[in-house]
Amino acid sequence: MPLGLFVVISTFVVGIGTAYITVRRNPGYRQALRDWKTLKDPFGLRAWRQYFWLRLLPIGAALAWMILWVLIIEILRWMNA
Repeated sequence: MPLGLFVVISTFVVGIGTAYITVRRNPGYRQALRDWKTLKDPFGLRAWRQYFWLRLLPIGAALAWMILWVLIIEILRWMNA
């Protein structure tokens, strides 16, 4: 399996895993998402306002993971050159 494919697939896994852990550890956030799904809060304003940084956490984790692997690949490429 090429290393690039590993980086892409593992980035999705890290993002989804971080999102799952974030929802499991924050019952208020879970309730806000439930309110959005049941149309008690149809536009999701409560979830966005109160849990804005929690919504960015999976994106940040996936981005950090991808940057880490890109740096590792570049260092390996530099050492082989």
